[in-house]
Amino acid sequence: MSAPSPTTVTTSRRTWPKHARTALLLAAVGAAVAPALIPVSTAGLEPHPAPALDYADALVKFQQLAEQDGSEINPLCRSQLLVHSHPTEWAIVLLHGITNCPYQFETFAPLLYQRGYNVLMPRMPFNGYLDTQTTALRHLTAEHLRDYGDRSVDIARGLGSKVAVLGLSTGGVVAAWLAQFRADVDRAVIVAPALGLGVIPAPLSNMAMHAFVRLPDMRKRRKAGSIEPPQVYANQSSRSAGEWMRLATRVFQAARHTMPLAQSAVIVSNGHDHVVSNRRAAHLMQLWQRTGYPVEQYLFPPDLRLKHDCIDPQQPDQHTEIVYPVLLDLLVPPATSA
Repeated sequence: MSAPSPTTVTTSRRTWPKHARTALLLAAVGAAVAPALIPVSTAGLEPHPAPALDYADALVKFQQLAEQDGSEINPLCRSQLLVHSHPTEWAIVLLHGITNCPYQFETFAPLLYQRGYNVLMPRMPFNGYLDTQTTALRHLTAEHLRDYGDRSVDIARGLGSKVAVLGLSTGGVVAAWLAQFRADVDRAVIVAPALGLGVIPAPLSNMAMHAFVRLPDMRKRRKAGSIEPPQVYANQSSRSAGEWMRLATRVFQAARHTMPLAQSAVIVSNGHDHVVSNRRAAHLMQLWQRTGYPVEQYLFPPDLRLKHDCIDPQQPDQHTEIVYPVLLDLLVPPATSA
């Protein structure tokens, strides 16, 4: 009797049909891309002015602002006010860049004070913390920046007959917003405004903004070996970038149809700046010009090799001896200085 033949057992591996795998891949790509395609709202980013009634009221408003600087704030980074004992012809507002603080103007502000002006240096929300490893910037919103600009000009209105605002980088975005929306700003000096990032092509700037606002916050650390002023944060926040870009977008939207309300404005670009988009700054200037607004332009030539932060004296390889005289004259042109 012959032995039974061995039984061959075969197993089949269940596999996804090719079209199903393709659908899953497309769904994954769509989920990644969708945040960049769904527009974020800029509704409500208009001003809510409440200007100081007089000098005494301005001091009260500043005290209320200063009381927001708790123990978590670096003493060097608290909101600062350099005032004479009376209103001056010009009140100057200095708006610092993101991750820095009012101490950025430690040597520039006294030059304005010595010229006879009252000078306000407000701290931007979620900046200036003692802990430079903080992740607080992820909480910053365009609404915070709107209120920051409003409140600064409100205080300044009681400090001088005229108000000039100078903003750098993200502070430059706020200065541009003030130029667009506040008629009680006499002069806006918009320095290297962060209207877009230098690494992102200008046509893709809005898509980047949508993604930054909608996706989880991502932190970018400083480059290894980079030297920054000690009060500057170690990390950048993608969420905060999306939010200051959202405020910038509101400026662009208004600029397409409406002349800026500030009495005068100048956009200061740095030809050597690769941190922010000079093309976006040029585009804003073009939009303002189309409305008939006489916006001025000043360009620091690229061969000067100025840093993006061309103001903080603690930055290495800084050239404040070139930058400060220009900014002083742009803020209050010599023909109208006190």
